[in-house]
Amino acid sequence: MDTKKKKFLALKTWQFDQFSGDMEATVQKILQEDPLLQHNFQQVRLGVNTPKQTFVPDTLYDTGSSRKVLSYHFDFSDNEFLHTARISPMDSKLLFAVPHSLQHIFREKWKQVSITHGITGLIDYIIREYAPEKESRVFVNVRQQEMTVILLEAGKIRFQNTYAYDSPEDFTYFILAVYQEFGLDPGEVKLSFMGELEKDAKIYQMVFQYVRNIDFMKRPSGFTYSYKLSFLPDHYFYSLFAIAG
Repeated sequence: MDTKKKKFLALKTWQFDQFSGDMEATVQKILQEDPLLQHNFQQVRLGVNTPKQTFVPDTLYDTGSSRKVLSYHFDFSDNEFLHTARISPMDSKLLFAVPHSLQHIFREKWKQVSITHGITGLIDYIIREYAPEKESRVFVNVRQQEMTVILLEAGKIRFQNTYAYDSPEDFTYFILAVYQEFGLDPGEVKLSFMGELEKDAKIYQMVFQYVRNIDFMKRPSGFTYSYKLSFLPDHYFYSLFAIAG
């Protein structure tokens, strides 16, 4: 990204199953050998989509008990590093764990790398862009076998959670559960998709049977995008672009 022009210049993805060895070895190999990553970047920001994350209201946050809080929800080992991200729109902190080995690999490559959770930029952007509307809306960010559901209601985040799913039935259930729990009308309250999903996908077709007001997110505003990215649907890699905001 060209930070002066606020323009995204390039984007590249890697499929880990194309490499032999464990995740750390694969990441290290990519960082060392990929030509795109050999440039001298002025700033590097890393968004980690770890399931080991929980929100704590600012009024209840205590630095000394952060590890205990995260350990209450997840198996948090000594081989993981605790990070805290400030989520200003929610008046809360996000606690999340990153494996020491993985963090070391990135710090070795870029000493000043900024590490945050992949959800932070997404929440900030949703609040900034959609809170003024005051209407309820459900957002779903889709990744391979994983989905994050966010409910925006009356200009505030009422709900956020990440789920692993194995089938269209799982995917649909998690969305409808949010509609039911918060008394949302699936015929009226808009559902906005972002991430790795297409209209012809089975999971989309199943959700559309129950939720009729669906759209796909446009790319985050406030930036420009290289023509080299024009082949990508606007809703792809949404959380990645949002981190830059």
